[in-house]
Amino acid sequence: MVAASLTRRAPRITWESTGTGAIATAKTYVETMPMSRSALIQQLSSSAGDKFTKGQATHAADVVS
Repeated sequence: MVAASLTRRAPRITWESTGTGAIATAKTYVETMPMSRSALIQQLSSSAGDKFTKGQATHAADVVS
């Protein structure tokens, strides 16, 4: 009997879906608590914060600035 290999794949996340999430989150931060661009990027990309990639966080900060 041949054992079937079960491979689970993580869901594919596209730049658009996570990038949009970063933008929406950045807009919320800017509307509720003013912070510098660098502080916004840090918050969005922090492992203790929103955990977006540095690129996504930077893009979101550029869009909302």
